[in-house]
Amino acid sequence: MDSSLSILYDIYDPYEPNGLLISEEIFANGQTDDRVVCEMIGNLVYRVNAVRSGFEKTMDHICTETSILLTSMLFDEQAKLRQTWISGARSGSQIWDSRLDEGDFLMIENVEVIKAYRRRGFGTSMVSQLLQQLKTRNIQWVFTHWGYENDKEIEMVSEEKEGVIAFWKALGFRRIGLSHLFCYAMADDDISRKLAIEDDNFSSENSYSTEYDSTRISSVESQEIPSEFKRENSPQLESDQILPMDIDSLSDPDGREARKDSKLNPEVGNLSENLDSLPEENQEVVGVFTWDW
Repeated sequence: MDSSLSILYDIYDPYEPNGLLISEEIFANGQTDDRVVCEMIGNLVYRVNAVRSGFEKTMDHICTETSILLTSMLFDEQAKLRQTWISGARSGSQIWDSRLDEGDFLMIENVEVIKAYRRRGFGTSMVSQLLQQLKTRNIQWVFTHWGYENDKEIEMVSEEKEGVIAFWKALGFRRIGLSHLFCYAMADDDISRKLAIEDDNFSSENSYSTEYDSTRISSVESQEIPSEFKRENSPQLESDQILPMDIDSLSDPDGREARKDSKLNPEVGNLSENLDSLPEENQEVVGVFTWDW
């Protein structure tokens, strides 16, 4: 992890119908060498108010891949985990239960690192610092999914998907049942922290489409974890250190317009502008995810 990275984050665009603060967008960027080299965008959801106002309505308002999956696949209209992921044929490791019914959560939708700065720990450093700071907001869960093609329809091949999934697991995320969604518990003593990578060997091959209880879909996921992601080969982290997501390129072009109104320090600048100004060879999009070791 690169300690030379400094981050700024801004929480903006509150969604507060009828005076209830339900969700906010969060944008962070990291700076080193006097330039912005990485950015992250996500959404904070305040569950009690979201349910009071209508959970599905809230997720529709956010309208991201993760929010759509959370309502169509994971949670019911009361933001409670569907029983199908707790017990039965699609429950997987069975480490997730009704404790996911409570608490505010973060959905990280997009993490990008400029190509020239990838695999140097900047993505890890940015997200780690951010999650540490968000502890004051009592966020209990962080959700993500293993990824989709971006709007350029770049195909994510089998090996890339396997690597992405192994990457999340190595960072402490564990699959929820046989769904495409992964969860990270902010609490160090959560039971999910005790599940070894090799024991979270379930895939969504036998899962379903985003329509609840709909037809089966095919999957190219592999249950085999590449050796470089095995626990014995993974970097050991301090016990009190957040185990965040660390992905360098998760494309979400639709978020760029919203970030134009960000209140971030103008000296840091807009990463989208920085990325657009780079030579073409440094603007490459590699599937949806790349890693930042």
